[in-house]
Amino acid sequence: MPWIDYRHIKASVNIGQVLGHYGIELRRVGDRHLAGTCPLPGHAGDRSNKNAFHVDTQKNAFNCFTHCGGGNVIDFVAKMEGCQFREAALKLHEWFLADQSTPESVPAQGGGEGAVETAKVNQPLTFELKGLQGNHPFLRKTKGLSVETVKHFGLGFCTKGLLAGWVAIPVHNRAGELVAYIGRAVNSTQAEVEGKYKVPPGFRKSLEVFNLHRALAGKEIGKYGLIIVEGFFGVFWLYQCGYKNAVALMGKELSDRQAELLLSVSDRFTVFLDGDEAGRMAAEKVAAKLAHSAFVRVIEYPLGPKRKPAQFSKEELKGLLPAYKPSP
Repeated sequence: MPWIDYRHIKASVNIGQVLGHYGIELRRVGDRHLAGTCPLPGHAGDRSNKNAFHVDTQKNAFNCFTHCGGGNVIDFVAKMEGCQFREAALKLHEWFLADQSTPESVPAQGGGEGAVETAKVNQPLTFELKGLQGNHPFLRKTKGLSVETVKHFGLGFCTKGLLAGWVAIPVHNRAGELVAYIGRAVNSTQAEVEGKYKVPPGFRKSLEVFNLHRALAGKEIGKYGLIIVEGFFGVFWLYQCGYKNAVALMGKELSDRQAELLLSVSDRFTVFLDGDEAGRMAAEKVAAKLAHSAFVRVIEYPLGPKRKPAQFSKEELKGLLPAYKPSP
């Protein structure tokens, strides 16, 4: 089934247009905010509260300070219509973007040998994606990722297109929709010349949390919360060692959007960043950003520039990641 480029819709449709579509009038508060009573169906709050509902026109987002929550322009339509996220996006496209060409593609279904995937993110990008076999040079250089792990995360090797010659890592949003492929250098030589990662034009890592959709589907999140690491391979290795509730920031910094995503699904977090000085400082910043509304634990281990979650053995991880039990 084809999927819609949600980022294109969120960037192209202003929430003010949507409010006008529904005939909703709000008063202006400052240069970028609108406020009023909550217009969402089934609202159980006091309709006389004229400050319950806020819209940030700059962020193109809304928030109800009673019980309705908040989100982006697609989330708003989903709540108004009582429909799923995808259906809401299709409605927005029909209402405001029908005369434009909306990028579509077939989401990745794993890294099987010879599988051909087509993806379009802002600019058309067609490439051939082949499964990584156990003897692939890239896998020989990593910490023993199994074929099952590779297939689980849909990793593949690109043979043509923008990411030709790179390992492709599919990135999904919270809803499980494919939003980008990020290229990973096959070896150190390629990394030195072209960089370790190649990010497609228009994709902002700070807007997504890697592997969040899979973590949400598992039972571990309810009991242990989420384990937050820096990069993809921390997630891959932790999954292979039995930790299915790991997510990655795709960097050292936790953006406001990522914090919002994380806090919307859990109130317990284990921060497990890299063991160099920069990683330790980053871990403290991440913890501070989440601690105001969640239980947060930072994993500390001996400083070392080469110590990362993906470099610990399964037995070592058991000692570092005991069952998470927040304070009462």
